[in-house]
Amino acid sequence: MKLSPGLDRLAGTPGDYRNRAVKSSGWVSISVGVSKILDVVQTVALATILTPEDFGQAAIAILVVAGAEVFSETGIEAVLVQKSDLDRKTLDTAWVLLLVRGLVACALILAIANTVAGFFQNQASAAMI
Repeated sequence: MKLSPGLDRLAGTPGDYRNRAVKSSGWVSISVGVSKILDVVQTVALATILTPEDFGQAAIAILVVAGAEVFSETGIEAVLVQKSDLDRKTLDTAWVLLLVRGLVACALILAIANTVAGFFQNQASAAMI
């Protein structure tokens, strides 16, 4: 059976798949663990450097930006990583789409900054957002 050009390198025995899956899940677990540890270190560093008021404002801004990132995720990056035969047109299109996504997210964040600051009853955080 002839496989399509990117799939022939994936062909192997079921044991190979199992071993690859176990190794991959181990690397993913390590990556997630290290990321969470760095998040805690970052939070502790900010808490020690900033005053409680400034830390609260930073937390509000981080919450808004992280929320915008999650809700505007397109999956383009995953496609670029998985696809083996990328041409210049595909890369240019992905770049433009990601740029537009970033600009739209930025505009939405700026548009809701005062509303979010009002929700948290902290108008000073609007400037940080």
